[in-house]
Amino acid sequence: MQFCEVVASIYTNTVNNGFNVELNPWIDSLSTSDAPAVAAELLGEKRRTVDSWRRFERVPSFKAALNIVKKSGGRVDFNGIYNPFWRALEEGNAKF
Repeated sequence: MQFCEVVASIYTNTVNNGFNVELNPWIDSLSTSDAPAVAAELLGEKRRTVDSWRRFERVPSFKAALNIVKKSGGRVDFNGIYNPFWRALEEGNAKF
């Protein structure tokens, strides 16, 4: 199965099953002690990159977003990644 097919399958299952979560709560769910470090390792990102996403300082790239969708098993989709950034921007809490 090609990567795009996997993403489409995950998206379809997520929409049909209704278990989407946003990026920060998903990261928090990975560990009770140091969730950002666990997320960074799982995603192949630097810890400071994950921290910058959590603080709304940087937006995940498209490639990183695809990886988040894949590694989360579809629990986090593009809306769960980018909508919190849009809200933070609208509320004046984004730092990018």
